[in-house]
Amino acid sequence: MLDFQVIVKNNGGSAVAINDLNLSIPAAGQRDLTASFDPSRIIGSGDLQTLVANSTLVINDGTDDLSAAEAATFLTLQTRKDLEDRFPSKLQLASSTSGVQVSYNLLVDKPAYGNPEGCYPPVQVLANGIGLATPPETPVDGDAYVDDSNHIQIYDGTQWVDNGAATGVVINAGLVNEAAKGTRVINIADADQSIFEFDGTNWRDLGAPTDNYTVIVNDYGDGEKEAQFLYSSEESEFKLFAFFDFSKHFDGGDGKHDASEVNIEGDYDNISQGTLENGLSEIDTKLTSLDQSVADHDLNSAYLAGRSVTANQGAVILDASAQTTAALQINEHSELPSTGLAGGQIAAKAGILCLYDSTRSKWLSIYRKDIKFGKDGFTQNMNLEVSGVSNNNAGSRVPRATTITGISCQLSEAGTCSLKIRKNNELTDLGTLAISAAAGNSDTSLNIALAAGDHVQLYLESAAGVKDPVVSLEIAETP
Repeated sequence: MLDFQVIVKNNGGSAVAINDLNLSIPAAGQRDLTASFDPSRIIGSGDLQTLVANSTLVINDGTDDLSAAEAATFLTLQTRKDLEDRFPSKLQLASSTSGVQVSYNLLVDKPAYGNPEGCYPPVQVLANGIGLATPPETPVDGDAYVDDSNHIQIYDGTQWVDNGAATGVVINAGLVNEAAKGTRVINIADADQSIFEFDGTNWRDLGAPTDNYTVIVNDYGDGEKEAQFLYSSEESEFKLFAFFDFSKHFDGGDGKHDASEVNIEGDYDNISQGTLENGLSEIDTKLTSLDQSVADHDLNSAYLAGRSVTANQGAVILDASAQTTAALQINEHSELPSTGLAGGQIAAKAGILCLYDSTRSKWLSIYRKDIKFGKDGFTQNMNLEVSGVSNNNAGSRVPRATTITGISCQLSEAGTCSLKIRKNNELTDLGTLAISAAAGNSDTSLNIALAAGDHVQLYLESAAGVKDPVVSLEIAETP
């Protein structure tokens, strides 16, 4: 167990992400890393080291804030201490009184390692060469190299797979040198197996590694697992130290994590923070409380549940352009609805699509048409012609119940007159439009009902007469 703390603090004004720990430190916030990560994971975080080195984040040992240099020393010493606590030393293995028992039958060609004395930031792969124009010969599953386009290639047992830039900030995107700045690999083709780091243009040799220093390799072997390696200066190579195999956590086997051991740390509207077990219980309770199962949530159920759709984000589109069927069907009524009426409602009857007009309190055909009346030349106190017919009994017959919704008139020159809407040769004025010393006028507020079979007429009354009147009646039928 750890007996020290590594607290990371963000004194800045915006959140800072530690990408390889999958962690974000809020503005003016802090996080105890030892509560969530083991020492190797903390020390292995290259992003954490960079952020501490450039003073973006500050390390606190539980009591004091440390400088960047102090933080590096502190973390290195604590990691070494943790390793000493968890692993027997060479002296302990050699002592019969240390209490350490080892089955030497299990050790084959064991190198004479000392205690780990430090660690390097993680590397991506063990690369069998850097900048190679052609792949290494006779590869085995899990082998890797860096090609001459600065891409990491990993052999999957059958072929080389281009893994592109590994981690970090991609620079020169789309160009040949598009590897991630800061990506590290161990070049096992190098005599000292040096660690190389990509600086955005070239791979930089960081020099011969230090004896007994460890490093995490993110993708190693045919299982592409994380593994820890320890450097032996005696043999000038990194030796496999341990695998980090998390497969049992996800395969449902005996070693899986119980939901009660996983915490929910985010802020959610309907789920409380705490164990995943409690979160699942809350979700189950809310699902049970639903009136209908998810399978029953079709459009008909949605209609019965609310009958209201908010479309403030834009038009609702029914796209049937690729089909031979209609996108929308409104079943016809034998009689137009008479209850629950509201402006803007749509209904169909006898093949006519109607809109409920709340201003006139009636159903009207969405399609509107005009009836034209007129008279060529001087006109005074007479019925206007319709379709070129001039007769006091002439008019335009409507085939269905109809509402006159508007009237407009234009004269060839300014004049004064009164246009009177009449029907069926009757002298009763159903509506009027007055023109006073003007070339025309209009009115769209009419609400004059006509029965099927009525014929509508236009009478022009004027004391002085007017010239060339042309009148249009706007009508909407109701089936």
